[in-house]
Amino acid sequence: MKILQINSVCGRRSTGRIVLDIHKVLVKNGHQSYVAFGRPPTIGCPEAIRIGNSLDLYLHVLKTRLFDSHGFGLWRATKEFLKKVDEINPDILHLQYSSIT
Repeated sequence: MKILQINSVCGRRSTGRIVLDIHKVLVKNGHQSYVAFGRPPTIGCPEAIRIGNSLDLYLHVLKTRLFDSHGFGLWRATKEFLKKVDEINPDILHLQYSSIT
């Protein structure tokens, strides 16, 4: 089975460690596991897929601050990532999210 997990980080912070642990268990059990992330660095998952690059990250922060458009600033990086998702064609897409209230 092909599983793609998407999270802001991979291998660090709480959700990043959860994603990495799930990835390791999936691989150990014979599944094809992929992890996509937006904020570097990754820890313990060198094959992870980066969404965008450092410039994209800074532009996103700037657009968020100026226009209050969090999550809507990186159409190019999103489009490129969606092409990768189509290539992988996962059976399961797991979105990991952490909300700080």
